[in-house]
Amino acid sequence: MVDGYAAGRGSPTPTAVALDLDTVLTRPVRVLITTCLLPPPDIPRVARKRCGGGLSLSRVSACDTDPVPSVYKITYPNGKIYIGSDLTDALTYFGSVDSALVEQDFTLEQRRDFTIRKQVLWESSDATRSEVVRVEVEFIRRLRSNDPRLGYNRWPRRSDPE
Repeated sequence: MVDGYAAGRGSPTPTAVALDLDTVLTRPVRVLITTCLLPPPDIPRVARKRCGGGLSLSRVSACDTDPVPSVYKITYPNGKIYIGSDLTDALTYFGSVDSALVEQDFTLEQRRDFTIRKQVLWESSDATRSEVVRVEVEFIRRLRSNDPRLGYNRWPRRSDPE
């Protein structure tokens, strides 16, 4: 094994990594970890942590090697929302919202300091793609993010225009 990768395969192999915390905390060290940190087998996993390529010094550091599909809500500074789904479990994925719809609601000055919020509404490690889409549509309808006054979703179309 070389740098956490099986030779010739190019896929990461989860590996337990031991760190000398005194060294890490007292000397400036640049650390690049390409494998997932796994908890010792005798410590129960308290909560699933997502693997983001970084180093977590929390009580239990763990990551799942398989992505966990989710449905999320993005909230924009004007209060409008976008509901989307992510099958890849990517922290930095913010959906496929129509940029033109969002841009028309903000001035150039407002765009210079722009904060959005991403909240996971639902996730399931064993969900099929069709189940994820079904749950996404349920949230779009329930939260009415396909109403142009409330959100940026344009699908599914609203059946009760007001």
